[in-house]
Amino acid sequence: MELFNPFVAVHAQTAFDYSLSNSGKITVFPGGSGSNNITATLLEGIPSNVTLSCIDATLPLGASCSFIPKSVTPTVTGNSSTLIVTTSPFTSYGKYNVSVTAGPQQTPLSPTNFTLTVGAKIAINPTNLSLPDYHGRVSFQVNITGSPPFQVFELALNYNPRVLSNPSIEYSGNVLGTDTQIVTECIGGNQVNDPSNPPCTLVLGVDGPGVIHFGLITVNGENSTGNPTNGKLFNVNFDAAGTGFASLHLLYLLFATSTNTLGTVPIEAVPVDGYFANIDCGGNPCRPPAASFRPLSRPVAGRSIVFGATAVSQNCCPKGNITLYTWFFGSGAGTSSLSSKFSNATTFYSTASVDVPVTLLVNDTYGATAYVTNLITVIRIWVDLGILPLTIGQLRGVIPGTVNPVRVSVFNFGVDPENSTVRLLVNDNLLMTSQVENLQPTTTASFAYSWNTAGLTPRVYRLAAILDPVRDIKTGLVIENDTDARTLKDQNGMAVAYIQLIQVTPSGFGLFLGLGLPQTIALGIIVLAAIGFAQTFARRVAARRRQPE
Repeated sequence: MELFNPFVAVHAQTAFDYSLSNSGKITVFPGGSGSNNITATLLEGIPSNVTLSCIDATLPLGASCSFIPKSVTPTVTGNSSTLIVTTSPFTSYGKYNVSVTAGPQQTPLSPTNFTLTVGAKIAINPTNLSLPDYHGRVSFQVNITGSPPFQVFELALNYNPRVLSNPSIEYSGNVLGTDTQIVTECIGGNQVNDPSNPPCTLVLGVDGPGVIHFGLITVNGENSTGNPTNGKLFNVNFDAAGTGFASLHLLYLLFATSTNTLGTVPIEAVPVDGYFANIDCGGNPCRPPAASFRPLSRPVAGRSIVFGATAVSQNCCPKGNITLYTWFFGSGAGTSSLSSKFSNATTFYSTASVDVPVTLLVNDTYGATAYVTNLITVIRIWVDLGILPLTIGQLRGVIPGTVNPVRVSVFNFGVDPENSTVRLLVNDNLLMTSQVENLQPTTTASFAYSWNTAGLTPRVYRLAAILDPVRDIKTGLVIENDTDARTLKDQNGMAVAYIQLIQVTPSGFGLFLGLGLPQTIALGIIVLAAIGFAQTFARRVAARRRQPE
């Protein structure tokens, strides 16, 4: 009896290429931490695990990096890890260009770079004030820590007017000294009733009910004397007339230093909110929810940007739940908002490549609230054609002679109609060439090819669709924004798939039973063992029959 070989030779493809990208800049205060997302995108080959790391020489003194997870496997759509940068209390104020790389590197890899800003800390003091059943006067101080000398500041503080009322501002003993002048003083969007005060200068999208807006400037144009400058900016006092939970949210910050050569230069600052509560939450002091969010895709102008949030109530008992997510996009007059009771995801659309402040406000069942703000860098891709994942009729268990349909799709991620050429190859041998002509923005061009596998040896074959980068018609130079200038390799200009051709086996065996390759191999081993056992058993039975009775 003839037994067909159930094993299929699989040729491993170990080399692969990938790229790294990040979700934007990080701003922290000395001793604080911040995060962004590092994405590993597969360009070609069979992926394997890579380990992410920061290039230490690009970090400021006292700063360190960590990744969650530490290692990722690049995918065509991108696989992300959260990067956390932690600084020490002695890390110097400034901007740093930090590089992230990965290894082992089978091919030269360009690191992804982002700006780390170590800024001043602006904090509410006390950060948390819990006084159950208290209905008197409360005071909070707005402090600055770790700032270079500065001349002027403005900031706006949002509070809950149902709990806190009758706010007043006191700024004696502030870090700018006594030679100061009020820039603006607004409470609830109105001027404070003091003839000596300048008019309330409203900031659209900031001032309104439940907002205190205050600013000072030195009259002589000099900066604060401390370097770093640490101390009081001003006090704000309230009557705790209502009952409940009140976040003290710093929603607008403006600090600037005066220089002889550059004039007034803005200073980066990082806000730290506070809260007041005069109720218990389940018999315990109320606490704000813990919340975070990130963009789920690369933020690109002209495309929808999806954000996903994680939030949990820190109050019990019973355990609190998140009841409302409210998103704010932009700042000042350009702020827009969107609320949802049940969804922790939202979509934002930006027509320009800008840094967009995105703020998430979450509420829990006890009425506790928390704000989280991230600065999202939206990039602009003006010219970019990309290949979508290949669509193939059958990937595994293909019998030689089968005509396997293959579809190659090209998408215009850019903003103008573009032209290019796409090629389909099997193991680097050309199967098809097609022209992409006048492909409109946000549209797809698809090309079908019938791959006849007749005469091919059973093995694994690599199909690759390669899209030429967009070039200037006159000069022939690459003009595609999403192309690596160093290697002229288009980041989304290739799609790869692997197709398994198998050797013909008897009807009813192995892959004809609908089994995959591992199951087929295991079944072959079992069958071989069974045949060996049957032959041995038959010889033993025959031997016993020949023995005399």
